Amino acid sequence: MANYPLDGYRVIDFSWVWAGPLLGMVLADMGAEVIKVETEKRLDSARLTPGRSTVGPETAFVGSLEMEWKASHILVKDQGLARKIQQEIKQGARFEEMARRHSTCPSKSSGGDLGWFGPGKMAKEFENACRKTGVGTVTDPVRTQFGYHLIKVTG
Repeated sequence: MANYPLDGYRVIDFSWVWAGPLLGMVLADMGAEVIKVETEKRLDSARLTPGRSTVGPETAFVGSLEMEWKASHILVKDQGLARKIQQEIKQGARFEEMARRHSTCPSKSSGGDLGWFGPGKMAKEFENACRKTGVGTVTDPVRTQFGYHLIKVTG
């Protein structure tokens, strides 16, 4: 494989920005990995780690992109219990208190807080749910090999 000037770089393709799509194609041709971000709002739950380079204001960010999420969760064995807890949260119960009371995960002592994590650190279903969920939102029950999770993306 040829060595291009941007090999090893990751670039966010900001399609909503003027010239963003064209610039993304040019940077990809130069060897950068272009990561599609649908809207500016999806970056709310991503933490960007500054990379080696910045290219013009129309790209907004070029360099190393580290997608990370900060989340809390409540882990239970039964889907029915997960739905009951979800309903209580919708009716005003505090997520952290419900985690302390019901979760089977050791994180329950900190209100379910899992801290920051990146791709490949959690079960695939868990990660996919975080990727699709906005900050402050509680997911529907997510099934993994560990049981059923209610996930609240917090950062």
